[in-house]
Amino acid sequence: MAWELRQAGIDCVVMNAPFMHRSSDVAGGLFNPLMFRKLRLSRMVGDLWPVMQSTYAAIEQSYNIKLLHDKLSVKLLSDSELSEWEQGQKKITAPYIHAIEKGMVVKGLKKTPALGYISSSGHLDIAGWLKVSQRDLAEKGRFFEQALLYEDLVISRDRIVVGKLLEARKIIFCEGAAAINNPWFQGDWLTPNKGELLEIRAHDLEEKHILRDDVFILPLGNQRFKVGATYSHDAINTQPTKEARNELIRKLERMISVSYEIVAHYAGVRPAIKDRMPVIGAYADRNNTFIFNGLGSRGVVWAPYCAKVLVKSLLFNNEPIPEILNIRRFSRWPY
Repeated sequence: MAWELRQAGIDCVVMNAPFMHRSSDVAGGLFNPLMFRKLRLSRMVGDLWPVMQSTYAAIEQSYNIKLLHDKLSVKLLSDSELSEWEQGQKKITAPYIHAIEKGMVVKGLKKTPALGYISSSGHLDIAGWLKVSQRDLAEKGRFFEQALLYEDLVISRDRIVVGKLLEARKIIFCEGAAAINNPWFQGDWLTPNKGELLEIRAHDLEEKHILRDDVFILPLGNQRFKVGATYSHDAINTQPTKEARNELIRKLERMISVSYEIVAHYAGVRPAIKDRMPVIGAYADRNNTFIFNGLGSRGVVWAPYCAKVLVKSLLFNNEPIPEILNIRRFSRWPY
């Protein structure tokens, strides 16, 4: 969000709560154009992918850093899935099905009837992006490692006062799951869920592709991999659980045939939305109090697009935010 604001010439300050656990800190950062449960395109692929590619390319050029890693994903296909994928090669999903290979043996994977290779997939180095972005903002005096307390906020129609720290003309809440406590955006639109991942080390496992089945296996380099993720609506917190660990191990071992070592176990809370679409826009009829949230498990893809839409709305007050993204789509007033 801060990147798009600055690109538009809008001065901004970022306040970041220290020690707060964020889903971005542990996320795999994957992007993938296909949905696997029933083979179909991810929503708005044609709109989102070009914006994602161009935005991260501009960021990489600006900071001279590699963040977006294009990498084929490999889906392990059962006999029934193989038939569905072969049909998919003749449908709207065809441009993203790079190949289907039968009877192939991939290093470290258990034998499966076929493998489906997906193009236009990969992952973003989220930790790297946050680090370079925060450092740049801090050097410009525009990053505060400080929690924003609601009781310190005074929001009037012409200005925002943040305690004794600063004044601003507008505020954008980018709080993730913590928005459930935001007094300006109350409602039942936010339904957080908990996700857990493992980091493993495996010496004899394929590292060229992202491996997909009941879980993803994301190569990190040097024989390290992220494995995830779980989804739970119970006990929404950032504490890793034995139950999720066992679930991930069980699903991982259905995919791979090699030994491995678990080196870390992470948990985070996703800011999921009732209708699984992001929420952006203004509070009621005020044009100075905004929200940017609900990017969910596809945040790498949605973030650039939604940020551009919101910045355009900020610059041009009459520029409407699409209904499918606008916080006002949830009927409870004052949204």
